[in-house]
Order: sequence, then C-alpha cells, then structure tokens
Amino acid sequence: MTSIKTLIVDDEEIIRKGLRSLLSNDPQIDVVGEAGDGERAFEMIAQTKYDLVFMDINMPFLNGLGCIDKLREIGENPLVIIVSGYDDFNYAKQAISLGVFDYILKPIMEETLVEVVEKAKKELLNRKKSHSYLTWAKSQLEKNRDFLIEDFMRNLLKQCYDDIEIKSRIECLNLPEYTELSFFLLRFSFSENSAFSLADWNENLVFYAAKELAYRVFVDYPHIISFQISDFDIGIVCRALSAAEQTLLSDVLKSELEKCIPVHMRILCGNAAGYESLADLYDGLKERLADSLPAPALVLDALAYMNTRYTDNLFSLQDAADFLHITPQHLSRLFKSALGETFVEHLTMLRLHKALELLKRSDARMYEIAEQAGYSSQHYFCTSFKRVLHISPQEYRRLFFKGGKNQ
Repeated sequence: MTSIKTLIVDDEEIIRKGLRSLLSNDPQIDVVGEAGDGERAFEMIAQTKYDLVFMDINMPFLNGLGCIDKLREIGENPLVIIVSGYDDFNYAKQAISLGVFDYILKPIMEETLVEVVEKAKKELLNRKKSHSYLTWAKSQLEKNRDFLIEDFMRNLLKQCYDDIEIKSRIECLNLPEYTELSFFLLRFSFSENSAFSLADWNENLVFYAAKELAYRVFVDYPHIISFQISDFDIGIVCRALSAAEQTLLSDVLKSELEKCIPVHMRILCGNAAGYESLADLYDGLKERLADSLPAPALVLDALAYMNTRYTDNLFSLQDAADFLHITPQHLSRLFKSALGETFVEHLTMLRLHKALELLKRSDARMYEIAEQAGYSSQHYFCTSFKRVLHISPQEYRRLFFKGGKNQ
C-alpha cells in the first residue's frame, strides 16, 4: 500500500507533536499537515484529499464533531480517529453516528495507537480495493452500455421485468425516463430490385446501417434508443411525438433506408405510457404489420414447391433454393421475413399435418406412417411429433383412430 496521507487536528501543539512523533515509527503513515482548530481543519481537508485524520473534539471556533459533520455534507469522507480527553458516552455516541472509525482517549498510549492504526490501514486498503472495483465496474458498464441497452429493450418487449426492475434498469443504464414515448417498429425484407449486391449484406449489417441512418433522421430528437429486436425487426424509442411527426419521420426514414440499403422497409408507430406499456404496444404493431404484409412471390413459389416435395425425407432448403435459382441464405431470409417462421419449421408442420391425417384414418405401422410423412426414421418422427404436439403418435392414435390394430 502507498503512503497514507495523514492530518493531525488538535488545539494543543504539544499533543500534535507527540502524536506526530509516535506516528513517525510507522513507515506507511505520512503526516503531511496539522491544524489547531476545526475551521482550519475543514478548509485543509476540503482542499486536499487526506486518507487519515486524527481529530480532537474540544477545539475553538469549530469543534471536532462539528468539523466532521460539515465534511460529510460536502462529500468528504477521510478515515477519522477521534483523540479526546473526554471519556463521555454522548461524545462517543455522536461520533459513531458521524461514521468515525475509532475513539482514543488522552493520554495516548503507544500500544493502543499502534493497534488502532493497524486497523485503520486495513480499512483503508479495503476502501482502495472497493474503489478500484467500483471504478472497474463503471468502466465495464460504460464499455458495454450499448449491448446492455439492446438486451434490456428486447427483454422489455418480452415482458421479462416487473415495474420495479424496469425502473432500476432505466436508472442503471441512464436511459431517459419517459412518462410517454413513441415507438417505431421497422420490418425489412431484402429487395430483389435493389441496385446493391445482396451477397454483401446480412441482417447485422442492415441493422447497423439502419441505426446510423436513424440517428441522422432523428437528429432533432435527442436520446433516441435504437435496437435490433429480431433478424428482421428494428425498434426505435424516443419522446412522445404527434401523429404528424410520426408520419413525417416514418416517410423520411423509409426513403433513406431504401435508398442506402437493399431492403424494402415497412414502418409502424404508436405512443405508449412509458416503458411499462411498451410490450403491449409492440404486440399490437406486430399484429398490424403481419396483417398488412403479403408474402413475396418467391415465398409463394417456395410454398407451392414444398407441397409437392415435403414427403421426400431428403427434401431440404437447398433443394427449394435450387428450384428457385437463389441461394439458401436468401430463401431463408425471405421465409422468416414473410411468414415469421423458418423454412425448417414450416416443413416440420407440413409433415406433422400429414402424419396426423394418416394416424386418424390409417392402421399402417408407425414406421410406415413416418416414411409417408417424409421422415427418415420412426425414431426421428416420434421425437419430432412429441416435441411439437406434447403427445406421442401412439397416444394420438389411441385417442382419434376408430378401429384398427394397436401399435
């Protein structure tokens, strides 16, 4: 530990000299100042950061306890050891209430002083460690603030927090405390007609580009929060806006985004009564958006092709992409954007619907059902069936098949 900057405060010079002499035996204690009254001590501590202060109580102008009280008011918190000739319980009680570290009676015994100083050094070391950790924690929070904000906003839309947690996280992340806010929901799909090369773009690049453009468009609306909700959805939060402002900003933002990024953008907006109501607004906007978004022609072609091929257990995303003469990655993005589900999820549901029909009207063996529904094995079929429907194929058959052999 580095040297401990120490101040001695006592109206008796002989006490100050005696205490300085005793403290000189400890190489870590560096007595860099003395004061003869509380007012002078207050001025010195307010100007210079002392680690340790030995403070008398009964002094002219301002006594020791009054000096400590004033220091606490201005946020100064050196480690204070009272050195007093008064063995008074009321003094001790007041000293404790002011956060004094220890209380030594005059005349000062060297053994007692050494013991108290050792305890003080340990406390100062703990303070230093705690301060270092706090500084580190603050730096980490600042360094990761953007990530933490995005994570908070996504979880907020999933209703992961109660009102107390929301308030706490808003304070911790230093977010604007809106009592009413506007929320823009942006959903994009990659545009085939763009002059840009689709091969150079992915969802993350779109988000970062959109975020920068949003800051430019919302330049007159400080403290906006822009975050990626999902692969194809982006959210923007700002102070509450009028309907006219929302329409204008949506039009400008859509125009700028489609001009600079190979996407087609749909934007809906609404107002919410603070962060606590944001999830409900988001759910409503999602429903409106889903109702207004027709599936692109390529997706419709893919769906039609799937209906002819899904019973082939070797049929895959690659096969559908080859049929449409596009990349699997592009087809996957189109699927998710238009239908809100992946290619594999839709394929699984097609096969399960086929299996349900067969289980109700056919007494074929289970491996035969699996093959006819497009599964490569009975085990894979049964596992998939139960994972999605929470009932085994055998149980489903017992409930809905009238007649036939048990399997």
